[in-house]
Amino acid sequence: MSDVLLYAILSVLPLIIGAVAGSRINLSRHTLAILFAFGAGSFISALSYDLFVVSFEAGGAGSAGGGLLAGVVVYILLSQLVLKRVRRSEAGGIAPMIGDFIDGVPESLVLGSALATIGGSPALLAAVMVSNFPESFASAGRLRSAGKPAWFSLTAWSLIAATLAGFVLLGAALGEVPARILAPVQSFAAGAVIGMVVNTLLPMAYKEGGPWVAFATATGFLFAFLLEKV
Repeated sequence: MSDVLLYAILSVLPLIIGAVAGSRINLSRHTLAILFAFGAGSFISALSYDLFVVSFEAGGAGSAGGGLLAGVVVYILLSQLVLKRVRRSEAGGIAPMIGDFIDGVPESLVLGSALATIGGSPALLAAVMVSNFPESFASAGRLRSAGKPAWFSLTAWSLIAATLAGFVLLGAALGEVPARILAPVQSFAAGAVIGMVVNTLLPMAYKEGGPWVAFATATGFLFAFLLEKV
């Protein structure tokens, strides 16, 4: 059980560290844009190789495709519902919270399941940790620029982290989650990630960082891919 708890803590700790750092460290809008782009690239890698491909192989085209489209629709509706209630300047900090949570649930279940069946997956753990930090850091920085107090970002990201850690423990308790059950959940998460990347992260990164954020996006994709494959 100690290994499971350690994995759960390590997987979500970067969310809290990123939120604390982003709330306290002043960075230029251009630097924040680079972080958003890097995080977007990491998410693209995750949805391509860790989520949708696995879902397609386990559940087939119907299950994977349906889950993907459902994830996009739910993300759009949920983000619109939430973002209409916040200021426009805060949207860039809130949207990553929604997407990261939806994406993090199946990731955490898989991480816990891997612990129960094969003794853990250090590569997956590393990929989750690396992709989590820039998202919470840039989100907290964006909210700070919008005038939100530091406690807001820290509280929100801590709640997300605690919930996702709970899903790691749940995945370990359940053991090997049947592929037919996990497949649509993974593709659903992939759809939500597409919604977040296309609607929020990349437009904001391009607006504030210019065309060279494409390089940061490619770097994030490559980094996350290599962590998973090497």
